[in-house]
Amino acid sequence: MFNISKPKINKEIEQLPEDLSSVQEEETKLGDDITIHAMPERFRSSHIKVGQAKKTGVFIIVAGIIFLIIISGLFYYFFFYNQSKKSNQASVATSTPAVEPAKIEVPVKEPAQIVATTTVVLPNIESMATSTATSTATSTEDIINQPVDLSAGIDSDSDGLTDKEEKIFGSNHTVLDSDNDGYDDFSEVLNGYNPAGAGILSINNNLQNYNNKTYKYNLLYPSTWKQTTSGGDDSIVFKAEDDSFIQVIAQNNKEQQLISDWYKQQFNVDFVDQNNLITNNNWNGIINSDSLTTYLTDSSKKYIFVITYNPASSNTLNYPNLFKAMIKSFKISP
Repeated sequence: MFNISKPKINKEIEQLPEDLSSVQEEETKLGDDITIHAMPERFRSSHIKVGQAKKTGVFIIVAGIIFLIIISGLFYYFFFYNQSKKSNQASVATSTPAVEPAKIEVPVKEPAQIVATTTVVLPNIESMATSTATSTATSTEDIINQPVDLSAGIDSDSDGLTDKEEKIFGSNHTVLDSDNDGYDDFSEVLNGYNPAGAGILSINNNLQNYNNKTYKYNLLYPSTWKQTTSGGDDSIVFKAEDDSFIQVIAQNNKEQQLISDWYKQQFNVDFVDQNNLITNNNWNGIINSDSLTTYLTDSSKKYIFVITYNPASSNTLNYPNLFKAMIKSFKISP
């Protein structure tokens, strides 16, 4: 009865691939009628080796992918991130300006503004006057950056005149009334009188008269101060030993305006403080609230004169009353 399945088993063996059919079969006989055919041992373990090979291949692939990810990350870090970081640092360095000494430009001087310019340059004035003022400063080194924070000069006797001013006028810086005439030195200077003796200020031996023939004006200035011009008579600088200076700039009054109208137009203001108006026998003027710049025009309204006091790098107002005295002595010929 068992022999019935034998042909079927033999038939399945014949259908095996050639490489298997050529292998000597291992047979186990269970009797005369039953024979069991078994696959050789080396073929029974081959499927295990294939599985192990697949696992090894998967491991290699995964390890390769991880390795590529790590390499890509390192490549990005060194070539892109670092370059971006350096670029950002460079841009920050570029955007942060280096600290340099302050360079003070020459702005339009506004009313009641502390002078912080190197010289007076007015808007819409003749280019010749501007260029001359600039060339004068450059060639003679008279124009020095003027400080914004200014302090008063030493006044030992507290009479109103600084010690340096008393030296110029020849008065005693330890006495209120140097010539003992009953008037203190300060009052005499402001009213045009000599504090060191009798008479008017113009006869003081320490002062001399400057006469500008081109613009027909004259004024007193300290004889020890250096007087310079450059490029013409439209810019005159009187320079002290401590580099302080007083400068006079002249220009044509093209529209023949009153000084108040000219001032309003130049500085774009609607009114002028009446306390800042000053007059003399042949000119009218406006003095800034800081008392460091005065604008004048002659009675015929032919010229505009700008007179400015610059204490320069000393940061100290050593000559404010001398400046006022020079303006008071300013005379314009007809």
